[in-house]
Amino acid sequence: MRIAYCMMCQNSLIEVAERIKEMQPHVDRICVVDGGSVDDSIYYLRNHEGVEFKLKQWANHFSNQRNEYINMALNESGGTDWIIVSDPDESFNQHFRDNIRGYIAQAEAQNKNMITVRCQSRSWKGDKLVWENLDNYRKGLIFKAVPGIRYTGNPHEYLNTPGGQKVFALPDDAIYFHDKQENVIWKRGARNMIIGGGGPNLGHAAPLWRELHDVLDVIGWPRGWHEVHDRLIVGGVPQPLKDYMINRCRVQTGYDGASEYRELYKYYFRVLHPEEEPGEYAGQHIE
Repeated sequence: MRIAYCMMCQNSLIEVAERIKEMQPHVDRICVVDGGSVDDSIYYLRNHEGVEFKLKQWANHFSNQRNEYINMALNESGGTDWIIVSDPDESFNQHFRDNIRGYIAQAEAQNKNMITVRCQSRSWKGDKLVWENLDNYRKGLIFKAVPGIRYTGNPHEYLNTPGGQKVFALPDDAIYFHDKQENVIWKRGARNMIIGGGGPNLGHAAPLWRELHDVLDVIGWPRGWHEVHDRLIVGGVPQPLKDYMINRCRVQTGYDGASEYRELYKYYFRVLHPEEEPGEYAGQHIE
């Protein structure tokens, strides 16, 4: 049985190095797709013995990027029977790593093609753990490598398995950790909204997404997340976008995806540039 561990990354060198170190003793192949890092990840991955590496410039599409590592894992020259995936901020506990081959053998014996793992969420302030919770949520992070398996959707992606998914759930002593710095969800919410309209990839069904595109067109900005983010980091955004965040995003309630519009406001004014937040709203609780 050959197992491939697959990951996509961009500018996550420390986490990527930790994931490879943890997983390499337990798998046969490691396949990594980098979206165009500028933090030395590319040199590290290209130089790392035992890592199969591909550089694919990020094009604002999560499924397409993940499908690149599936293509690598299915490559006949390497050969793979099962695929384990995670993002750089998702790690497996020691019990999972020590027993994964046995769990896969059990799944095979029961004719299952998807293995789900329970999540333990952890929030950090710097190096200090400030909150953790064993969630009632399982994620399909291990699946049988079969031709035609593909991710679809963006930014929230779904794994489509030929013939459907037959699920084997791991016991609760085999978990994965989802680690994030406190409030990083604001950036991710803003990202998901800008890429896909918020919520479950609402796109043009979200009027505020269409309005955002009008604003970006007016100020002459591109619509891609990384291009917008590069300009948000600089600060001093044009007034039409600032007005959109203050008067439209800040006050959103009551529909699927509304939080991701609020998170654009909070990310810009509470993380990137608090000096720009209007005084009447500074420190004000936002749902």
